[in-house]
Amino acid sequence: MTKTTSTLERVKTPEETANSIEWQIKALEKLVAKAKNPYPIQGKIKKLNAQLEDIKFQIHLSR
Repeated sequence: MTKTTSTLERVKTPEETANSIEWQIKALEKLVAKAKNPYPIQGKIKKLNAQLEDIKFQIHLSR
């Protein structure tokens, strides 16, 4: 007999999403310092920074 559970995920607010992205960027920046080949990580940081700017702009427009 298998047990199944379903969970409903709460939708994050733009502020929570921005905070989460900021933490991801900080963690990736720490990895860059230790990495032998930091370029892929730096590319990911650039993408996250672009997402963060978009979210901050959306927050600004919603106020």
